[in-house]
Amino acid sequence: MENTNRRAFMKSLLGTGVALLAGTSFAANFVGCGGSSGGSGNGNGSGGGGAASAPSGASGASAGGTVQNACTTNGTVATFDFNHGHMLNVTAQDVSAGTAKTYHIQGTADHDHLVQVTAQDFANLMSNQGITEVSSVNLGHQHTITVVCAQLMTDA
Repeated sequence: MENTNRRAFMKSLLGTGVALLAGTSFAANFVGCGGSSGGSGNGNGSGGGGAASAPSGASGASAGGTVQNACTTNGTVATFDFNHGHMLNVTAQDVSAGTAKTYHIQGTADHDHLVQVTAQDFANLMSNQGITEVSSVNLGHQHTITVVCAQLMTDA
């Protein structure tokens, strides 16, 4: 899917609070969708693309288990437009603290950007709502980053 369409799709899902369940799982049973935009898993040391979150306290049935969404328990997953190695690690502890924070997102890229996550952003994440922020400009470009609650797949 083209990056612009992916961003619009994710925003539409986040706006309606619909849970997006991908067909595959990765380390630590996190559910997510990978792709060309790249992503970074957070909070529990897992990686992968982003997955939209369901409303607070929600869980959904899935083949073989239940999906639980909670940024303060599971951490977050970040996806980037036009990513070339950047990573954002917003941990469950950061979400619980709720204090505005500036993150360096260099990852494996040869340059860094900064991303400001506000206290309001953390309040949204505490309510299991996704956020979107834009990084600082470096080398003539910036990135739009979407952060959503990681989904933990539990056994039925």
